[in-house]
Amino acid sequence: MGIMFATVYSQMSNLFVLQGSTLDPHVGQSGFEIPPASLGIFDTISVVLWVPVYDRVIVPVARRLTGQ
Repeated sequence: MGIMFATVYSQMSNLFVLQGSTLDPHVGQSGFEIPPASLGIFDTISVVLWVPVYDRVIVPVARRLTGQ
């Protein structure tokens, strides 16, 4: 399973850079730009933010609903 995870993870990071190089990197009217190579960090940030939500909110609610 480790090989599968590593393959998917490396493909995902390559895809973020390819997509970022074709998209408009400007954010708002301020002239701020996000470099294409930094788009992969959004995946990490989303995991860091959603794991506690899953652990503290979704799992307890699911346990109450299912009784397990």
